[in-house]
Amino acid sequence: VGIMSSKIVIVLTSSEIEKLKIGILYGTNAAKNGWLEDVRFILFGKSEKIILDEPELLKKLNLAKTVACRYIAEEEKIDRQLAEKGIKIEYIGELLSNYIKQGYTPLTF
Repeated sequence: VGIMSSKIVIVLTSSEIEKLKIGILYGTNAAKNGWLEDVRFILFGKSEKIILDEPELLKKLNLAKTVACRYIAEEEKIDRQLAEKGIKIEYIGELLSNYIKQGYTPLTF
């Protein structure tokens, strides 16, 4: 039996704030308590807009390890607002693929 990776990438896509809270809470606790070697976050879809109105959730996210999808951010015209909050903005197709190749397990909330 192969050993599962202890690296995860949490893809936050939901438009439901409760689901986003659960994903952020789990990921930040896993990182803080050393349950996992590395935890990354990707904001994708509706979550990108929702997070802007949730300062408490934004504060919990490890912004150094959080990336928002450039395509969605530009489409929704929120790229500047996300950048002002300290969130990196990149096209995420290749980024997510590279995380998977590097052994990160994707979890979606």
